[in-house]
Amino acid sequence: MEDKEKEIWIFLSHSSADFDKVRLIRNYLEEKSYRPLMFYLKCLETEEETFDLIKREIDVRTRFILCNSKNAQNSDWVRKEMDYIKNARPKRSYEVIDLSKPLEQLKPELDKYMDKTNVFISYSLLRQHVFDMINERLSKYDIRVFYPDKDAKLRESLGDQDIKNTITYVSSYGYYILLADDDSIKGEWAIRELEQAIEMDAKIFVIALSENALEWCRYNNKNIPKSHIVKISVNPLYDSYTADEITDIILSKVLTPGAIITHGDNFRTGKNAAVDEKEANRLNEILIRIAKETHSPDTKVFLVDSYSKGLHGFPKDLNKAQKYISKRKSSIVDDNIAHYLNITQERIRKKLTRSIKRHSGLGDRDKKI
Repeated sequence: MEDKEKEIWIFLSHSSADFDKVRLIRNYLEEKSYRPLMFYLKCLETEEETFDLIKREIDVRTRFILCNSKNAQNSDWVRKEMDYIKNARPKRSYEVIDLSKPLEQLKPELDKYMDKTNVFISYSLLRQHVFDMINERLSKYDIRVFYPDKDAKLRESLGDQDIKNTITYVSSYGYYILLADDDSIKGEWAIRELEQAIEMDAKIFVIALSENALEWCRYNNKNIPKSHIVKISVNPLYDSYTADEITDIILSKVLTPGAIITHGDNFRTGKNAAVDEKEANRLNEILIRIAKETHSPDTKVFLVDSYSKGLHGFPKDLNKAQKYISKRKSSIVDDNIAHYLNITQERIRKKLTRSIKRHSGLGDRDKKI
């Protein structure tokens, strides 16, 4: 089964000279139930006004396709749009398609890009209420969730071709996620679905909900990297807590840091989403977790800026900003990022020094002297 109530927007960066070909791309995406955005504006009076509108549109989107061609390469507008997308921190992912190819050749490339955030979640039917809470949260994002039928008899049928077809489809480009607990590892369906995902060379993540499940995953599934097996603590009295922990893990694996930031800002401001401060704050916690686990320079710069300036829902905290700069700064090999962090570190140091003097009264005495 699939959660079909979904509107996923895609920003198409293209030259107006390629309008007819890009319109075919747009039509194909719409046939697949996506919402492509093509800008062809003549009503605005100035370039500044036009680009301001385009930047605001880019800011609230999480998916981008560059419709590349000679016309696009010579277009100032396309260059501006792509520079704005590429220079975001953390970097935002985008797809490039070659408009010189016929549409039939482009369709598989578009399918691959669109299906990157498809997720099949395999779980014990005894955890149905937990899955329902997970699915409710994931429905807020541009993630398509596929899951087994709630009918136990249908699911347990070895001849259930629908589940096999769905896993095959999702595994081609998306994610297979197993919620492994004591019940699921005893059932034939869990082994059958997992084996099919392994056979399809899917991106597999296992979230173990018990020690027995963790051991089963490690010793019976050697093809799954240890880093793709996560153990969480489960309190049977707080299923909502368990559901939130699982959802956070899924979001951290499926969404890029750039998409997480965009969704968080959208939830905070109500742009392209209902206002949801709680969800926005959870995304900030996910981003902090990603920064600790991956040591991504781009994510580090984002957190430094956010804490030093009080942006994106982060409290203004110069000490935390300083901490993110100091920690593993020597591991950053990008000269531009290293230079930026050095300048930012000095600026924060001066602000902290002034703050200390002001609170101690030294600043006033210095002025009198």
